[in-house]
Amino acid sequence: MADATQAATDTVASKTDSTAVQNDTVVFGTEADAAGFSRNAPTTTDTSVPSPVPGPVPEAAPAPASATEDDALAESLQLESKPIGKAQHFSESQKESIRKLRDQLPEIVKEAEDELGKTIEPSLWGVPLVSPDGTDAVLRDLRVDVILYKFIKARNNDVVQAREMLKKTLVWRVQFDVANILEEKFPEDVFSKVGYVYGHDREGRPVTYNFYGNLDNASVFGNLDRFLRWRVQLHERGMRMLDFVDVADMVQVHDYDGVGLLSYDKTARTASKATVQL
Repeated sequence: MADATQAATDTVASKTDSTAVQNDTVVFGTEADAAGFSRNAPTTTDTSVPSPVPGPVPEAAPAPASATEDDALAESLQLESKPIGKAQHFSESQKESIRKLRDQLPEIVKEAEDELGKTIEPSLWGVPLVSPDGTDAVLRDLRVDVILYKFIKARNNDVVQAREMLKKTLVWRVQFDVANILEEKFPEDVFSKVGYVYGHDREGRPVTYNFYGNLDNASVFGNLDRFLRWRVQLHERGMRMLDFVDVADMVQVHDYDGVGLLSYDKTARTASKATVQL
């Protein structure tokens, strides 16, 4: 699946926004091999005063800053004072690539808006990419660097291709209505058996569990649009657990216990293909 799990270590996929996510993947043949990863773990955000004596008229005091300006200034100062997180260290060449892509963010957003025919609020996983009020607060936010580098790494350090991937991501997220997907409800009795996000590994990375065997394919994959939206929601839920300061990656656990030729029927194959093409 392009936006969610990939059965390979440190994998970045193709078209969607989540495709830029670096995932560590653990593949188990049986649940016992999971060594503590349990399928049964629970499922889891001023008044002027006139001078008494004649004299020069005093200059008017400057108007107080608006709440928006105050907030932006406070945010900028806060970002400047924050220490660099574990996930925010880059080499000089990586910093240069990030800078090149960051400088193009306004153009990328404009191109996405032109393609969609409407304005958007460009953000990924709760992190704004462009300041809506024109301040430079976003420029000081190192979380943006972490996210941008995911796209650069996904395209083998090719900034041109990373730029195109980011634009397509912004367009796709609007078209798929990802902004509202976390509010959607899906039948727990169906999808709790397919996957969930639960707990963290020793490095603080959220862990997503994915199960492929012993499923009722008709119930899980029969409504393809519902399945795809559930899968994207699962991935978004995990991504929202990242702070992009100290933790910027997820762990994907894939359990293939019970998978066989008979279980991989036409319904499952269709769903798998559609997932990859997201």
